[in-house]
Amino acid sequence: MDLSERSGSIYRHPWELSRTGIILRELKKLRIHGRVLDVGCGDAYFDKKLVNEFPEITELWGIDIHAEENVHNGKEHYVNSYDVIGGVF
Repeated sequence: MDLSERSGSIYRHPWELSRTGIILRELKKLRIHGRVLDVGCGDAYFDKKLVNEFPEITELWGIDIHAEENVHNGKEHYVNSYDVIGGVF
């Protein structure tokens, strides 16, 4: 769990921002596309950055047991149980 999730703050810790930048830079080298599954997505901060950076992602599923509700918004889907995504992957 990231610090901003625990505190409810809208501000991100510098470590989280740095980690996000590094991972996105490395993923650009891989030219990711298609469907993405993020297990333990937290509040989906990273996933939203990922979808913005990679328009070639057709679907992103984030799963986290602490998610309060299931959200389906365009190509982004966030669920609190693997059972919800069943046969998708």
